[in-house]
Amino acid sequence: MNQQELLEGLRSSLQACGTLVLVCMPGPSGAPGWMAPAPFERIWCLFELYVALTSEIPIMVQFGQKDAEDFRLALNNSGGRAHIDAALEKIDAEHAQASVPTDRGYILGVVEREMGMEHFNKFIREGLKREYKAISQLAAFGGSLLASNTF
Repeated sequence: MNQQELLEGLRSSLQACGTLVLVCMPGPSGAPGWMAPAPFERIWCLFELYVALTSEIPIMVQFGQKDAEDFRLALNNSGGRAHIDAALEKIDAEHAQASVPTDRGYILGVVEREMGMEHFNKFIREGLKREYKAISQLAAFGGSLLASNTF
């Protein structure tokens, strides 16, 4: 499969679904799910985020109960949004993993050829900052951030 087929296939699949659901549960680091969720450490997840953002496919960010509580606490502490933005700045596709090593190499190759790692990381970070800002506003008004309310 060439790069264009990969991008078009993924784009078509995401468009058919209508929304990309990003379930932010704790990743291998053990940090709260809003801070370092498993999808931010997986190359396929980051690539799916990239395709959703470039295709203007809505992203629904959801947390488990403890992570939703931790997110609200982070918003209300002295760091607030700056603390959350700092966590998102740590996203780095170059360190993301894949279950299949050749998938990782393939996606990283596509990223390097298409836009470069620095641009890709910046694009993902900025897109997620917009999404987190939206859920911060939802949280401020008492809206639910729980994944279980969606399914």
